[in-house]
Amino acid sequence: MMQSTIQLLLTAVLLIPGGLAQPAPAPEFEAASLRPSPPQGMSLSVSVKGGPGTEDPGMFTAQNLSLSNLIGAAYHVRPDQLIAPGWAKDELFDISAKVPKGATRDDLRLMIRKLLADRFKLVAHEERREKPGFDLVVAKNGPKFKVATPPVTDDAAAPTPHAAPDIRVDDNGFPLIAAGEDGEVTAGSKTRMCRRQMSMADLSHYLAFHLNGTVNDVTKLAAQYDICLSWVMGDQVALQTMLNDEPASADPAGGPNLRQAVQQQLGLRLEKAAGVTSTVIVVDHLEKTPAEN
Repeated sequence: MMQSTIQLLLTAVLLIPGGLAQPAPAPEFEAASLRPSPPQGMSLSVSVKGGPGTEDPGMFTAQNLSLSNLIGAAYHVRPDQLIAPGWAKDELFDISAKVPKGATRDDLRLMIRKLLADRFKLVAHEERREKPGFDLVVAKNGPKFKVATPPVTDDAAAPTPHAAPDIRVDDNGFPLIAAGEDGEVTAGSKTRMCRRQMSMADLSHYLAFHLNGTVNDVTKLAAQYDICLSWVMGDQVALQTMLNDEPASADPAGGPNLRQAVQQQLGLRLEKAAGVTSTVIVVDHLEKTPAEN
């Protein structure tokens, strides 16, 4: 998810008798099925496939997405930027929707927003609030990553779907990601992320998502980079602990927390930022049970 405020869609209007302007209708799915997800066992598999910009632009499907996930996608905000009922994180749904030809990713967000309004009577508004946050800066000895090389592309080659392999780990228990592949994999509490062609704005957004707080890019590094980061998830990466500069609690699994990994592995620092103002979406009304398809 990239950081941005809600964008207004400017459309052509038709003048009707009397001088009134009739706005173009909001984009919507041609057809959509939205149902509660089946009961889950010990593991939860979340998937989002298709839609504009993918190999299947005409069909958007999702499994086991919470209402909070869907609202965040519809308004293009991180979890910390969404003020919604607590139960919205627990209610999971599956979606299968037909996307109109020529739709863009921005259109898809508006379609999800309309679907939520139609099925859950969602009403929300935007506010600006001061929130805890960080500045992402270059550490004393400079960055430890390299400028990305341009990717080799073959317009004739189409992506081939394949089953996810079993997770393999290194000697320290961190998941392995094949050379030349992008992704994020978690094994237990240990996470590894590798991305090619990643800007500092992209990295800031990634860190903000995992920290549940705003991260401002003040590195002045303007290129695209190949980034890999390995860190241990857990209570020791809680935003408030990090903002107070409290020491990380010992983790029996071993390994750095996210803030430590950023400095040790990337040569960057997360420093407390004063007076960070962020856009938030406040849910005014949301029903638990969706209307019939």
